[in-house]
Amino acid sequence: MKSFARQRPVRAPLPAHLPRERVIIPAPCACPVCGGRLAKLGEDITETLEIVPRQWKVIQTVREKFSCRSCEKITQPPAPFHVIARARAGASLLAMILYAKFGQHQPLNRQSDVYAREGVELGRVHPGRLGGGLQRHAGTARRADRPSCPGRRPDPR
Repeated sequence: MKSFARQRPVRAPLPAHLPRERVIIPAPCACPVCGGRLAKLGEDITETLEIVPRQWKVIQTVREKFSCRSCEKITQPPAPFHVIARARAGASLLAMILYAKFGQHQPLNRQSDVYAREGVELGRVHPGRLGGGLQRHAGTARRADRPSCPGRRPDPR
């Protein structure tokens, strides 16, 4: 009998029709361990969906991998910082989603529909996961007129 093995979900690629902007992080010129000459092995590409007010683009951050010919050590610059770990949305997109949700009171499913009409399919789950992650970072401030406990009225003073 074959044992059950959970498969990791595969992310859909970001839309191919969006313009790409390549940012190459410079790698060291010499091996940090022995100072020997480095040879390029390949590169890792991290794609981040970013928005310039109503202009969508994908920023590709390239981290080149090098190996030392002397000591066979592999070296690579660190990965770029993301506001929410493992998220594919950039800081300006996250700010726009937060503003629309909390400033304009637009539900995440409506935002997702608007983005789909603009050609960027985020899906229903993606903005919700972003919103939940953003609430942890933005803090959950309670409005003054909202009671802190269900069934309790606010103080009339």
